[in-house]
Amino acid sequence: MSWSPDINFVQQYKNELTPIFQQKGSRLRSTVSVVTQNGEFAYYDRLGRATAQAITARHADTPLNDIDHTRRRNQITGYNHALLFDNQDALKMLINPTSDYAASQAWALGRMMDDVIIDAINGTAYTGKTGSGTQAFDTTNQRVAVNYVPTGGVPADSGLTVEKVRRARKILAANEVLDMGETPYFVCSAQQMDDLLGTTQVTSSDYNSVKALVAGDVDTFLGFKFVRSEQLDTTSGHRICLAYVPSAVKLGIAEELKVRINERDDKNYSIQVYSEATFGAVRMWEEAVVQVLCDE
Repeated sequence: MSWSPDINFVQQYKNELTPIFQQKGSRLRSTVSVVTQNGEFAYYDRLGRATAQAITARHADTPLNDIDHTRRRNQITGYNHALLFDNQDALKMLINPTSDYAASQAWALGRMMDDVIIDAINGTAYTGKTGSGTQAFDTTNQRVAVNYVPTGGVPADSGLTVEKVRRARKILAANEVLDMGETPYFVCSAQQMDDLLGTTQVTSSDYNSVKALVAGDVDTFLGFKFVRSEQLDTTSGHRICLAYVPSAVKLGIAEELKVRINERDDKNYSIQVYSEATFGAVRMWEEAVVQVLCDE
């Protein structure tokens, strides 16, 4: 095993483990639609738009108008982490770190949940009656280019700008996404937060709002609730930031986090710390997600 508890041996001036800097659990779970899922696959039906028509004659036949029904499939996967804590190690340490190990495992599973959500947003969605069809993300209509500038400007690669955030909001608004009463989220990394501050002039009316956002005094800007994630995907060296509403993604959870700490009689009664969770995610609506490419 690569794990080496011997770094905690002997010296008696340490009485606790200090975890490495890391994201503690999921940051994106609260930004999507969470449902309980029973079974490996779940199918979610989507209802399209209805179109009304004019009445052109008296006593005409009642028209029969269909509304499109489509379907998305979600698949869950189990994730786990286990670690053995040898009794001989315990005799040489001043602490019992099992609870710290359990916390670290829980954080890791939370980060995995964020990875699954991000992959679902950017990746292929499975469609059709049995989920055998596929739907790629719409990079033509639902993406803000890395070199985006407002009309009249000269396109040039850039980090996150106020204009890009506004463009993402405009795309969602044009798709009637923002009128459904949901909170729109904007997910970006610390670099993009800094980009906003650096590209917003002190004389701009947006500057104080961006400064408060970066400082953590507020978490909203231009109607978006900002969430920081350092796990966002990249394409051609450009960070893919995400703007969306919760109903854009289904997160199916079959098993919430379970932690077991018990003896292993097959391992000289060493203590095993084991954590497990089962979940999966699917993008429900391309129209409700915007990718914003940022140069780093």
